[in-house]
This record gives sequence, C-alpha cells and structure tokens, in this order.
Amino acid sequence: MIKIKNQINFLIILLFLVLTNFLTSCGGGSKTVLPDAPPPYPDSPFVKEVQPGSFNQSTFSNTTGRDYYDRNRNVASSGWNRSDTGGNINDKYTSKNSYTIQAKGTVWVLIQDKLGNELEWLSLEKGQSAPITHSGPLTITCSSGESLNIISPDGKPFQPAGMTKGISIIRIPK
Repeated sequence: MIKIKNQINFLIILLFLVLTNFLTSCGGGSKTVLPDAPPPYPDSPFVKEVQPGSFNQSTFSNTTGRDYYDRNRNVASSGWNRSDTGGNINDKYTSKNSYTIQAKGTVWVLIQDKLGNELEWLSLEKGQSAPITHSGPLTITCSSGESLNIISPDGKPFQPAGMTKGISIIRIPK
C-alpha cells in the first residue's frame, strides 16, 4: 500500500514538473519585431505600433499608411496629373536628366536616398509610368523586379543586375 502511494506521489510530481517545463518553454519570451519602414498599403494596423525614434522622424512625421495610399491614388494633390489614356504623368514634370519608372504589372516602389532615408512610395499599375524627380544616388526597392522597367535619362533601358520575380533592390548612380 505504501509502495503504491509512493509511486502515485512520484507520478504526480513527475507530471507537475513535465507540465511546468512544457508551459514555460513553449511560447516564451521573444517579441515579434516589426520593420522600421511603414507598410505601403492603406489602413495598416502596424503603423500605430512603430516605436518613436526607430525611424527618421523628418521623413515620416505625421503620416500613416492611409496618407501613402491617398498620396499615390490622388496624385492631383501633389501637382501631378495622370492622363486618361495611359496613366502617365505629364511631360512638364519629366526632365531630360531624370530616370523614368515604367510598370509592366502592378508594383510598389520605394525610393530612398543614399543614406536610406525614405523619399517616396509609388504604387503603379500596368502601363503607368512616373519620373524619378529626386537627385543624387538613389536606391529603388520594388515589389517585383520583373514588373518594372527603368529608363535612363538618355531614353535607354537601365538594366541593373538582380532584377527578380520577387523584391528587387536597384541602385541608381544619379
């Protein structure tokens, strides 16, 4: 009888230790880290959770994912006008010294300066184009490298290495 009671106590203690170990080891500790850049889509629930100081305040002050959406969808407010026939931006905003981005499919484009500061988000659909109006060396990150053409200031296609089906990073030596 005492032997059975000792075995039951041993099993209870063993079960308690195993259960405690299981509960403390699963799902413990590490936090999910969000990227510093705001997502390029409207109504993102993550924009409000960005830690102050984890990004450059001067390039992101008082903006939300909705602002990016509105800026890219309502280009008339930024001074650009898209024509009804091709969705291209008027020639008065293009320059002989600027590169042009042409979309071969739906693509998100992030333009950054040489220090990695965010300059502009663009959302382009097939057939649309936009001039790159920023000066200096630039980094272009796009959601699909094969959905984007970059035209150099002299009108020739700019063929960087690494244009892939997925996310592509292109450096422009402007």
